[in-house]
Amino acid sequence: MYLQILKQIKNGILPSTDKRILVATSGGADSMVLLSLMHRVGYKITVAHCNFNLRPGDCDLDQQLVESFCKKLGIECFVESFDTVGYAKSQKISVEMAARDLRYSWFAQLKSELNIDFIAIGHHLNDNIETVLLNMTRGTGLRGLTAMTAVHSDIIRPLLFAEREHIVQYAVANDIPFREDYTNSDNSIPRNRFRNVVIPEFEKINPSFLETMKKNIDVWNDWYQFSIKQLQTIRDKIVSQNNNGVFVRLDKNMDKSTLNLVLFELLSDMGYSGNRTHEYLKIVDSQVGVYIKTENHYIVRERNGVLITDLDMIDDFQTVSIESIPFYGSEKISLTIEHSDIDQTNQYKNNSFVECIDFEKITLPLTIRRWQKGDKFFPIGMNGSKKVSDYLTDIKKKSVEKQQQLVLTDKSGIIWVIGLRLDKRYAITNQTTKFLILKWNTEHTD
Repeated sequence: MYLQILKQIKNGILPSTDKRILVATSGGADSMVLLSLMHRVGYKITVAHCNFNLRPGDCDLDQQLVESFCKKLGIECFVESFDTVGYAKSQKISVEMAARDLRYSWFAQLKSELNIDFIAIGHHLNDNIETVLLNMTRGTGLRGLTAMTAVHSDIIRPLLFAEREHIVQYAVANDIPFREDYTNSDNSIPRNRFRNVVIPEFEKINPSFLETMKKNIDVWNDWYQFSIKQLQTIRDKIVSQNNNGVFVRLDKNMDKSTLNLVLFELLSDMGYSGNRTHEYLKIVDSQVGVYIKTENHYIVRERNGVLITDLDMIDDFQTVSIESIPFYGSEKISLTIEHSDIDQTNQYKNNSFVECIDFEKITLPLTIRRWQKGDKFFPIGMNGSKKVSDYLTDIKKKSVEKQQQLVLTDKSGIIWVIGLRLDKRYAITNQTTKFLILKWNTEHTD
């Protein structure tokens, strides 16, 4: 096992021994063997141990073992105690996910504070195969079949080649102390069920199942890397970033399977799990204007594609009431409304964000709000009334832009679809003697 580590360093898979390594050490056989090997190889090591307080008494014994072994090796050891259950409840996530978040967040903090180059984790071959099988049940696609890699950014996993059984044998043969986590026998935890029930059944069919899966993972990873390169070429052509979010253009010449792959990878990059991503792909076959609201995004079917935009791009706008004039805006709104004794229409005729109206035709209070279903107005330059929704569609506003659109109203109805069209009932005529200048500051708009 020691020679395998040296081979990975020689082949450039693992970093050179002059790098500073933070070794995550739980007290289990895998992390204790990893610590011993990293020390033996000659890395500059610091140890991080997480006490998640999930097993009363046992967690403290794990901590004592790690601290004792580090003292024996002369290695600096940092310990952090977490209220994992409390964090899981506050974040509304599983205890397993909470432990993972807390662990990696603390590791990143230590890495920054201690000028660490890499964080070493004791994942091994069995862990990798369990991850693949879990991913298959979650619908994560080809990406999920690649599982974990020996090096990913600043995370290294030197033991991915080794089976758990061989790691335990190495620990015993080299007098490396370790502790067993009794929760590993709890088959209500999905990973444990794969470890203790599913994989042993596969091994009955194929005694070399672990080695076979290792080869499969290598092949799947090659396929994934190849497909990602091909998809990136396509993404560069049809995926763009604009002020509203990420836009995926629907190319009529592109087969649907390719388009779905692009969207699948894009949504996966944004953190969405496989099964949910498959549901979101249905947006491609939806009518224009249909959208899906997730916890972080709107996924909107636009006229020529799909827009993925952050939730805060379409916030819950709070109606603003304007009780008196002049009005010089507020923290939320940058609209200026001022009296004028002269007609300034010509001065602002090329600026759609400035309108001059007849002051005597309005009734206070004025209101600024999002347009609502059923809203109608009488667009200047057009005959009769028109629904705001139809007007926005006619001028080909994108779905997100439509949802963001604001209107200025009074008691009688809509005065101005802000930045777009005035209602002719409030327009200046030859009889107008008192003018009102409406100026919308576009730099303040959302």
